[in-house]
Amino acid sequence: MFDNVRLRALFNHLIRGGYPPGDYSPQTLPFESPSAGRPLVMEKIGLSSHVDFERRVKPLYRMFVKAFYVRGDAEAARRVGEILNVEEGRYKYVNAKEREHDLGTP
Repeated sequence: MFDNVRLRALFNHLIRGGYPPGDYSPQTLPFESPSAGRPLVMEKIGLSSHVDFERRVKPLYRMFVKAFYVRGDAEAARRVGEILNVEEGRYKYVNAKEREHDLGTP
């Protein structure tokens, strides 16, 4: 089982690989890199330019929130929850704009 340090590293890896970062970026990650312990070796993520929010991102991020709470890392759970809220707001905004455009309203 992953401990919370390795789980944080995994989440950073997903952000680096192209998953929606909320107010963070691949250069400014949500969690500091672990300075000690076993290294987390992972392949580079090859994502297309679009990751379906409802089917992929939202369930994955909710899983991370739960996993952090189970491990007693409430700070990390809240941070991922905040990222999820930011991305959900962006998703809803974009969908509303697309509906307006489809209906022809400015």
